[in-house]
Amino acid sequence: MISWLETTAEPRIARVSSLQPDIREAWLATAGRRWIDLDGRQMRDWNRAYEHLAREFDFPSYFGRNLDALCDCLSDRHVLRADAVVICLAHSSEVLADSNSDALAKLLDTLAMVANELSTPVKEGDSSDGPAIPFHVLLAGVDNDARLQGYPTAPDSRFPGPLS
Repeated sequence: MISWLETTAEPRIARVSSLQPDIREAWLATAGRRWIDLDGRQMRDWNRAYEHLAREFDFPSYFGRNLDALCDCLSDRHVLRADAVVICLAHSSEVLADSNSDALAKLLDTLAMVANELSTPVKEGDSSDGPAIPFHVLLAGVDNDARLQGYPTAPDSRFPGPLS
């Protein structure tokens, strides 16, 4: 299987040149895992990005459509409803392309914060307790976008590469 995705190890956000269909299928073959396909073409500005995220993650109606609310919802184990999560962001170069130049970095920083928070087990003696949750974002369709070049390529040989 895809050993890196099954851990909380870094990188938690990585570029991939393409995804093999069997990776998604194998990932979902284990109960409790979620694979979220996001389409950057539907996320060109903040309003559309929040709508797409809310729909694909099935966020509760109180989702506030801002980065703090996104972090809160994704970090909430009851909202996330998964033992491990992979977000495959297709057409990554188009994400927030109609927004200011640092918008994509802010979104990915928020997802990295979520991954970091979920990588720590919760042991408070109540219903929120749980193990660490692997949470990874795969950036596909990078198209030499300078905003995405700082992210490493996926460390698993099942993802074709390298990217340039």
